[in-house]
Amino acid sequence: MQNTVYIIIVLALFSIGSIAQEKEETLFQHAFVFNVPKIHSVGSIGIDLQYQKQSQKYDLYAGFINFSFNAIKHPKELRYRSYLEESNTFILGKLNYFTILQTTVGIQRTLLTTSFLNQVNVHAGIGIGPSVGILTPYYLDIYITQVNGNPVTPYTVQEPFNPARHNTTNIYGSSGYFTGLNKSKLKAGLGTRIQIQADIEDGRHFVRGFMFGLQSDVFTKPIPMMYNAKQYQAFHGLFLGILLGSQW
Repeated sequence: MQNTVYIIIVLALFSIGSIAQEKEETLFQHAFVFNVPKIHSVGSIGIDLQYQKQSQKYDLYAGFINFSFNAIKHPKELRYRSYLEESNTFILGKLNYFTILQTTVGIQRTLLTTSFLNQVNVHAGIGIGPSVGILTPYYLDIYITQVNGNPVTPYTVQEPFNPARHNTTNIYGSSGYFTGLNKSKLKAGLGTRIQIQADIEDGRHFVRGFMFGLQSDVFTKPIPMMYNAKQYQAFHGLFLGILLGSQW
């Protein structure tokens, strides 16, 4: 019985040594991950692209560079459909689309590593960097039935929203984002992010898991997104997304 116990202990130690050796051989120094679809609490679906570099001196730390894209929605946005037949939907009072491109440089620390079946890692990170806001005019398809008081064959024209002229009786629908893209303006800002990353490793190059956290963007001036509504200068939101990527 005693010999059997010794054999079990030796086999267990050998297995642990083999696992440790395999882990050392498959230690990765770089990772490139996608966080998509990233659901942002103050915007539509976004995307994160992130490069991570393991510290050569401190095993638990890694630096990262993150590129983030988010389309922001104003809280007062409501979608309508006009009384015109076969019309498209539109947002009444919307002045501009607003998208944010955020670049952050930060540091990430490993909080937890487990080795059951696969290796599960939990990391926490913080970053800061410049944000660029893209303000694009919101165009509408306006239904025209008369010109200078004279009736004409109905047609549509594309115009930015004008509260003095446009309402649900003559708006046919939204013209789409690309209509006003050539008239976009850039807004400078500062971005920060706090992220929690949970990923699964099994000795291969493929990385999967999820990432969630808080992203903030503050701009030098309030952003005009809606007519007769509050203009926001700072945008804060929680995000959650599926993590996919590669490491080497």
